[in-house]
Amino acid sequence: MKIAITGHTRGLGLACANLFSSLGHTIIGLSRSNGYDISNTSYIIDSIRDCDVFINNAYHDKNQSILLNSLFLYWAESNKIIINIGSTVTVYPRTERERDHEPWDYRDDKQHLERVFRYLSKLPHTCQLKLISPGAINTKMIEHLTCTKMPAEDVAQIIYDTMSNRLIKELTLYE
Repeated sequence: MKIAITGHTRGLGLACANLFSSLGHTIIGLSRSNGYDISNTSYIIDSIRDCDVFINNAYHDKNQSILLNSLFLYWAESNKIIINIGSTVTVYPRTERERDHEPWDYRDDKQHLERVFRYLSKLPHTCQLKLISPGAINTKMIEHLTCTKMPAEDVAQIIYDTMSNRLIKELTLYE
């Protein structure tokens, strides 16, 4: 299987890339470090035309939602899989960041991804759409937070397991 992953060089994306390649799958990594910007939707889609699975992992503003919508239009009538990485932060009340006291745009953008996913899920399609929303994962992005964190490798394994189960559409993971 050929699997494309945004944000494959760190955190959950790296854990997915390592696991999937160790299982014999071909990985197409899409990160800024190798010239991919998720805001350049057409370039990403052109680069993954022959992939079987797309893991929409990298976060940058509402670009995950835009990428999901664009790829869905392209893959809707295929047998391919689009896995979107959301977050349990979508159910938290509006808060301020601990470090810089700016509004938490991350939460709003992940809520937008959730809404786009649920809208597209109601449209006719043959591709598999999935939304996996983990809680805190032990990555550099949230190393400053004091909370229980799931190992990225465990979350990657769950993501992998959902690929073979058409019945799983949405999954929320808590430690």
